[in-house]
Amino acid sequence: MACVYRHVRLDKNEVFYVGIGKSSKRAYCSYRRNRYWKNIVSMSKYRVDIMFDDVSIEFAKEKEIEFISLYGRKNLGLGTLCNLTDGGESTTGRIISEDEKAMRSESAKKALSNPETRKKMSESGRKKVWTDEMKRKISDSKSNPVFDIETGKTFVSLRRACEYFGESYRKHKGRQEQGLKNIRFKRL
Repeated sequence: MACVYRHVRLDKNEVFYVGIGKSSKRAYCSYRRNRYWKNIVSMSKYRVDIMFDDVSIEFAKEKEIEFISLYGRKNLGLGTLCNLTDGGESTTGRIISEDEKAMRSESAKKALSNPETRKKMSESGRKKVWTDEMKRKISDSKSNPVFDIETGKTFVSLRRACEYFGESYRKHKGRQEQGLKNIRFKRL
């Protein structure tokens, strides 16, 4: 569940921030805020308005986008908000200053000039070798469990059940997909 909140400056009685959080605690926190938010808070007291509480995260993201659009972002010259993005827990609409671009560029150049860093980057980009056991675990985690009607035994997947009894996986998979009645394995 999530909440949608806004911060209102008391000196001007205007909304200066709209946000969402997994709980209403986030609305009262001052950590992980942008420098514009911190500047406003250092100049003025503010109140917190919880607009929606105990709602789904999808609904909260939609409402955050809607309210940011309604109040408008100050950095775009459209309103009073110090939000740096269009909302919805993404970086959509974020403006990166020339100073920040230059700083990122210098940081990347510095990292690439170090042979050790370049070697680590190269190694991390190489294709990972997947063992049969790793593939099997991933496959099992994404499969639907089944049980054998004849024995009552449960398996993590149809494939594992067929392997156990030495039967054709393709045959049973086809029967399940077609909804035939004489199926040995049923999904749980």
